[in-house]
Amino acid sequence: MGDLITKINISKKATALLTQLHAQLGLRPNILARNALVLSMQNGDHFRSNIEVDTSGKEFNSYTLFGSNEKIYEMILQQYYSGKLDNREWGKVISFHIEKGLIREDFNTILNS
Repeated sequence: MGDLITKINISKKATALLTQLHAQLGLRPNILARNALVLSMQNGDHFRSNIEVDTSGKEFNSYTLFGSNEKIYEMILQQYYSGKLDNREWGKVISFHIEKGLIREDFNTILNS
């Protein structure tokens, strides 16, 4: 990812949810987004290239989103998708998983446990 993309745009819906959760929980949006991404993968959500992904919301610098663990997240995603990710789809894949994790009804509960 570090070599593939530097900016990640998430959906307007995910942006609104991050704003709301940040106000409620006091956690930074990048931390919330990381947790949402992992929760989505844990739930078994899979991006498909025929899925429309909204990327008209908040823009994250990839280092801001993943911090010094950027390469670890890249390896996790590569393994999750069996190395079959198209380089052009990284941003959409990440945005997809962030939104899927955030819209889960139990996201707040999981963060607080």
